[in-house]
Amino acid sequence: MTDLLNATKRTIAWSVVGITAVVSLLAAAVLSPTVAMSQTQCPSLQSGDLVQFGDSSSVYMLNDNLERLYFPKAEVFNSWFEDYSGVNKVPKTCSSVFPSASSVPTGVVHRPGSALITTQVTNDIFAVGPNNTLRKLDNPQIAEALYGVDWKSQIVDVADVYRPDYVNTGSDITSKTPHNGMLVTKSDSNKVYHVMNGELSEVTGSIPSHLMEDVETVSDSVFNSLPMSGSTVTSASITDNPLQAGQSSQQNNNNNNNNNNNNNNTTTAQSDLNLSLSANTPQSQTIPASSTHVGYLKFNATAGNQAVTLNNIDVQRFGLGNEDDFGDVWLEVNGEP
Repeated sequence: MTDLLNATKRTIAWSVVGITAVVSLLAAAVLSPTVAMSQTQCPSLQSGDLVQFGDSSSVYMLNDNLERLYFPKAEVFNSWFEDYSGVNKVPKTCSSVFPSASSVPTGVVHRPGSALITTQVTNDIFAVGPNNTLRKLDNPQIAEALYGVDWKSQIVDVADVYRPDYVNTGSDITSKTPHNGMLVTKSDSNKVYHVMNGELSEVTGSIPSHLMEDVETVSDSVFNSLPMSGSTVTSASITDNPLQAGQSSQQNNNNNNNNNNNNNNTTTAQSDLNLSLSANTPQSQTIPASSTHVGYLKFNATAGNQAVTLNNIDVQRFGLGNEDDFGDVWLEVNGEP
C-alpha cells in the first residue's frame, strides 16, 4: 500500500539563507517487537566537500549525488586549493556511503585557464575552459600570445582514461583573445583580471600563490581585445566551483562562440533551493515496538543566491504496514524541532 504522510499537519516554515539546513524527519513508531539493525555512523557531508577515507592519501570531492570524484593528480587539486586544510577525514567504512561517481565526470579536472592539455593519441593542444570544456588552440602563435613564450612547459599530458571527464568540447580558439577562465595582467600593471563571459573583471583583495602562478602576462593588443566588465571578482569566487556543474554542452558552446566574438550575453540561472539526501539518512531497518524519536529521513536544504522559505514537505511512504503504525511524525532543522 502507499500512504502519503503530510508533514504539514504541523506548520512548517523556516528560512534558509546562504547556509545548509540539515533536516530530519522522525517518527514515534508502534511496530511489532524485533531487533533493530545496526548502522554505520558517517559524517553528514554535502556537495562540494572534500573527503579522505581512513589512511588513504587519495582525496575526493562529493558531487550533487554525494558520489565521490577523484583528483587524478596533485596539480589538479592545487589548481583549485591552496592547501589540504579543508579535507574531511572519514572512516574507511564510509566509502560505501559515498560511492564512486556513476557517470562522467568521475573526476575533477584542471581549473579553467590553469593548464594546456594534450592527450596520448593526439598532437592537438587544448585550453581548459569553464564547465569541464576543452578548446583547441588553432596554432602555436595563439598559444604563445595567450600563454607566453614558455607555453609548451604548461602542457599536461592527460591519460585517455581521464579524457572523458572533460565532458564538453568548445569551439576552436582562432584569435589572440583571452578565453573564459584565464587570469591575465599586463607588464606595466600590478592588477590581475579574470576573464568570464568575454569580459575582463579585476580581481580584488589578496590573491593566493596557487592562483598567481597561473596569471598570464599578455601584450596590450591581446589585453585590449576584450572589454572591461565594470565589475570586480574575488579569488574565492574563481575557485568556488571545482565540480564545474550547472551548464549544458550547448550553452557552453554558445558561450565559447560568443567569447570569440567579444559579445557574450548568455547567463546561467542559479537554483534558489537545492535538496540533497544526507549521507546520514537512516538505512532500511526494522524498528522495535514502542520506539520513539526514530530517524526516518534526513536531507540537506541549501539556499541559492536568494533566501528561501520552505512551507511544507510531503513524504511518500511505500511498503507493507498501516499508517497507524506511526504515532506522530515531525521535522527537525539542525537538530531543533
